[in-house]
Amino acid sequence: MPSKVDYFYLEGGEEGEEAQQDQPKEKKAKAGIKDKYGPAASEFNLKDNSKIETGLVEDRHCTDILCLGVFFAFVIAMIVAVVYCLAHGNIGKALAPYDKDGNICGYTKGYEDYPVIYFEHPSGDPEEIFDSGLCSKECPKEKDQTVTYKSELYSEDKEQTLKAPYKTYDLFNFCLFHTDDLPTNARLEWAAAKQALLASSGFMNDLYMSSRAVFWSMGLSFLYCVIFIYLMSFFAEYISWAIVILCQLGFIGASVFGFMQFVKGGEENESEHNKRTMWLFVGIIFGVLAMIFACGIYCGFQSLKVAIDIIDASADFLAGTKRIILVPLLYFGLTMIVVVFWLFAMLSAASMGEITAETSSMDPLQKDFELSKSEEKMFVIMSLVLFFGLLWMYNLFKAKTSFIVMTAASTYYFDSNKDKEGSANVSLGFKNAYYYHMGSLALGSFIIALIQFIRIVVVSMAKQAANSAGNNAAAQAAIKCAECILKCIEKICDYINKTAYAYMAISGDSFCTSAWNGFLLNVKHALKFSWANFLAGVFIALGKISIIVINCGSLYLIMKYITKDIEEGVDLKAPMIVVAFATFMTASLFLGLFDEAVIALLHCLCVDTDLNGSPMYGPPTFHDSLGKFGEDEDTDDFKKDGPNEMA
Repeated sequence: MPSKVDYFYLEGGEEGEEAQQDQPKEKKAKAGIKDKYGPAASEFNLKDNSKIETGLVEDRHCTDILCLGVFFAFVIAMIVAVVYCLAHGNIGKALAPYDKDGNICGYTKGYEDYPVIYFEHPSGDPEEIFDSGLCSKECPKEKDQTVTYKSELYSEDKEQTLKAPYKTYDLFNFCLFHTDDLPTNARLEWAAAKQALLASSGFMNDLYMSSRAVFWSMGLSFLYCVIFIYLMSFFAEYISWAIVILCQLGFIGASVFGFMQFVKGGEENESEHNKRTMWLFVGIIFGVLAMIFACGIYCGFQSLKVAIDIIDASADFLAGTKRIILVPLLYFGLTMIVVVFWLFAMLSAASMGEITAETSSMDPLQKDFELSKSEEKMFVIMSLVLFFGLLWMYNLFKAKTSFIVMTAASTYYFDSNKDKEGSANVSLGFKNAYYYHMGSLALGSFIIALIQFIRIVVVSMAKQAANSAGNNAAAQAAIKCAECILKCIEKICDYINKTAYAYMAISGDSFCTSAWNGFLLNVKHALKFSWANFLAGVFIALGKISIIVINCGSLYLIMKYITKDIEEGVDLKAPMIVVAFATFMTASLFLGLFDEAVIALLHCLCVDTDLNGSPMYGPPTFHDSLGKFGEDEDTDDFKKDGPNEMA
């Protein structure tokens, strides 16, 4: 609820206009925001628009049940599609090896009892080794063991036998030799062949050779994420101020550098003139950004302080609630299970038609998939259904993670006060997510999934159509603009969803009601939300970059001094790429919790302030920080402009 001054100013009264002239600059900014968005934001009152009284609403009911029914119906349709693909496809044949004559081991007529491929000659160039492949009954586990095989090279109808000169091991129906058992002159040739077999390049081979170091580095990524969270807990306030100062200095420095390069100049020619013009624009752009950033600090200094307190409290919440880390890990595991089933279903759909060996390829797994018109139509339908289902399930798991973390953070806030630091109730988040708000989470994830589906599928189809019609610059530009617009809409909807989940965690309202009330709360406290989101974004970006760099450095040290993979000629590129990607995913899981905690605690603070006039809840460190403000503007907001003043 606005203060008296804000209320009369919005109404256009003389008293409000006079009082507005004496307000501090941040209040003018707030009044401008409220005036822009009208009475909906300025007159928003939690007591009149929600059931919130002293904290999280306990008397809840199931929300958006219709959406939950639609979701379950789609899940059933998705299961039917998966079962249909598995029943009509042939994954085994799609993944089976084949010999030189194109006989797919275990599937070609007459070769059903010969599922593995044994390489008769372990030496020579890779093509010669692969050409010696024989469809066999089993891989020889010992030296001189009899290998029973069938090949058109020796006999079309009769099986043949030979003595294995070396023992092998079975890897996905490939009989691979132990390199140490081979003669010295054959080891390099077999290593080259195995390298070609793994990926027709050295990428997979390097990854295979450095697998121990890669797994150790993946484990270290979890450790580094936990350490970073504790560092944020101890030094969040100092880091936040450092970020603000460095950003301001960075904008100023970039602007000064641009102007210096412009003044420096050089020979008077067209190329040099263009360079000077470019540096002039750089100086102007960063100069404008520096002024905007400085104005934001000056006009919203008290909101910046509150945002830094929220950042500090969020870090304390994560450090004190270690079990919350299990939430994203749980849903990450469920996501991986869904992805594996989806991959099998897609491969089954692709293998519904005729499968033949691609004998012109050196890769003994390469196949040709031929679908009839009816099979191709069914494949397209199944692919679209399964792809949208994958997007919906992924975003639903993401929504559940956000909601559970936000609920836990909200219980932490309202269980704390200036005299004690409370505890978080993670189990309540699971209960509310599955029992009361499953339909609302399904609705929010559906919106994001639909936008992503349109952006990926429709835009891809448009690109193909534009390419087939020729290189039309106008069409390509239109597609790029559409893709950019859809991406922006996705980002906006994603933030609205998080706002809805944060408000829903407190109020227990439906998705649409929570999204609207959460939006009004954001507008009413726009500067606090803006600073908190900015700082959280910078924290997360710095955390991801730092953890990735440190973990890649750890991988290098492990490969050099512990596993000594570098001495064996392993290229760093493959393991570095995999470890960097895995570390990025791990950091995103852990630090995503921080972003959600910031949004949740900021909503709790705004709800607390609107209900009580000044914050009654929150951890002690937060109240200590508020006490330092004295009677400045922001504390005046908390203490004097409570929601009950106009009620």
